[in-house]
Amino acid sequence: SRLTSDVSTVESAASDNISILLRNLIQFFGSLVFLFVISWQLTTFIIIVTPIISFAIIAVIKISKKLKK
Repeated sequence: SRLTSDVSTVESAASDNISILLRNLIQFFGSLVFLFVISWQLTTFIIIVTPIISFAIIAVIKISKKLKK
């Protein structure tokens, strides 16, 4: 029936997304460990600087959107 088909589709999509999320998290943390092994100073610097730059970019985008109105 239609309901069974829809439930099956949603279940398949959810399990695929969880699988992708877990794979990406493992890859992210594995890469982070690898980077710390290569250069813990540079990795720490990047971890600190990246959010600061991201927030600055978001602020500039918000300001530019306000000025366009």
